[in-house]
Formats: sequence, C-alpha cells, structure tokens
Amino acid sequence: MKKFDRISTETVDKNPYWEYRKDIYMLPNKKEGSYYYVHSVGSVIIIAKIDDKYIFVEQFRYLNQRRSIEFPGGGMVSDYSIIENAVKEFSEETGFISKENVIIGEFNPFIGVTDEMCYVIKSNKIKPITSECDESEEIKVMYLTAQEIDACIKENSIWNGQTIAAWTIYKNKYME
Repeated sequence: MKKFDRISTETVDKNPYWEYRKDIYMLPNKKEGSYYYVHSVGSVIIIAKIDDKYIFVEQFRYLNQRRSIEFPGGGMVSDYSIIENAVKEFSEETGFISKENVIIGEFNPFIGVTDEMCYVIKSNKIKPITSECDESEEIKVMYLTAQEIDACIKENSIWNGQTIAAWTIYKNKYME
C-alpha cells in the first residue's frame, strides 16, 4: 500500500484533552485531499483486581446520556509517562494506588476519526488512598468477577468499546 504524504496540518479547535485537526495530504496519484480528525496525546485503561474481582467504575456519560460501567482510565497528559498517567487516573477514579504497572497492549479506539492510541495497563499491588475525582466526574467504584464482566458485555450493560477492547487484550494474555 502506498503512503499518503502530509503537506500541512492545521489545528481547527482545541481543548485541554484533544485537538480537532485538518491535514492536507497528497495522494500517490498527486491529487490533494483533506482529512479532519481528533488528535490526542493518548489514553490509558487500567485493569486491576483485588482477590478474584476486577476494579471497575460506573459513571454517567454525557454524550450517550446513560451510565457506563468501565475499567478506570482516561486521557493522558503529555507531561507524564504512560505509566504515570495510568497511576494518576487509577488513583483519582478509584481511591487506590498501584505499585506495579505493566503495559500489556494498545489499540486505536476509533480508527479513521482519531490518531489516539489507548494503552492497556495491568496493575498489581493495590492499596487504598485518599483521592478526588475531577469536578466533571461522579464515579462509583464496582467490583466484578471475570464471569460477571463477560455477562455484562453479553447483556450490553458494559457497552464502552475501550473497556471491551482492553478486556479482550487482557483475556488473550492471561486467561484461557
């Protein structure tokens, strides 16, 4: 497959979490094209468990106007490493700190619309701490077994694509 050559990039709009960009590119046949997309530093999803239960968060999702059961995680900030972002998000959302963190996979959550890469982190050595969520988040911590996670995905009470993708990566690495 032939690569498209980028001629220019323009930021159309931005906020603290991402930028909406427009690229002008050159096709292999020398015709120019435009591509609009969301650029972000990336995101992290954290998979951690206590005994036989995995730590989840439940929160209201504005764009879908419904509650969502998800692995903890969120957008990264460029001043931190992937692991530092994961530890920060995990502690803010769950009230736990993780002392052992490993990147186990990555994926693009919406190819063709964003250049974001989401990193899946397996966290161990979990300890409770005092923490606070962002002011825009109202989060309830939940604990689910592997069987409950699969049942929630099957019945569509877990509908978040990043959680489903992260669970697939985790299961393929650590479960039969």
